[in-house]
Amino acid sequence: MGAKLGGNSGGVSQNSEINVTPFVDIMLVLLIIFMVAAPMATVSIKLDLPPAVPSASNDKPKEPVYVSIQDGGDLYIADQKTSLA
Repeated sequence: MGAKLGGNSGGVSQNSEINVTPFVDIMLVLLIIFMVAAPMATVSIKLDLPPAVPSASNDKPKEPVYVSIQDGGDLYIADQKTSLA
């Protein structure tokens, strides 16, 4: 806190206003640091990716085959019980 000299009483009184000058200085320094550091973080890597070509045929995707194992050890493939032997 600062002190105010003078005034009506002629004495020293406390200044309760916030001094924002150090805050502005720190914000400007941080702004400069981020402006310098941001271009360094955007490093590009050359990748040779295949071109995106849509499939020529409109084939329906195959239905999935479900494999399940029951608590008793029974194995089912597409709703048909199979043996492990």
